[in-house]
Amino acid sequence: MAADLDGELATIASSLRHHGAGVLVTRVASEAGPLGLDDLVARMSASAEPAVRDALIPLFLLRPDVAGRVASICSALDPAVAKLLKIRYTAAAALAALWRTRLKLERPLPDLFAEELGVPPPGADYGEPCLAALANVERRLGIERHATDVYRAAADLAIAAKGARKGVPGAPAR
Repeated sequence: MAADLDGELATIASSLRHHGAGVLVTRVASEAGPLGLDDLVARMSASAEPAVRDALIPLFLLRPDVAGRVASICSALDPAVAKLLKIRYTAAAALAALWRTRLKLERPLPDLFAEELGVPPPGADYGEPCLAALANVERRLGIERHATDVYRAAADLAIAAKGARKGVPGAPAR
């Protein structure tokens, strides 16, 4: 069982690196090839590991082109898993509004789920009200943690990864 989890985490970490969002490190190397983006997002969303689910946030910040696929990925997931994905995506959209300049984003991530989640639009007041409301949504779901701190740490990972890719041959130009 632990070997299966290690293999799954290694595959996800390797796939994140392949897609320009190497924000997870594992103790074992992946023997599998990289996952496609849709499969990667779906598997991360369904992961039992909170750190893997939270790594969706920097993925969306570093690969804003994935935004157009999130709704269709959600439709293929279990509703509870899809809701967590919608929360992570909306957090990324709010953080993109807050850190757009540092992340060098050409445009904000589109607001896909704020109304459905009952939170303010991610672009309002630099995303701050949305992040606070998302933390409350997580609390109501029984997820006990300091969600806004987790969201900000995920943005920090994206900002650091963006800086680390400068001048790296083969790094996606984002």
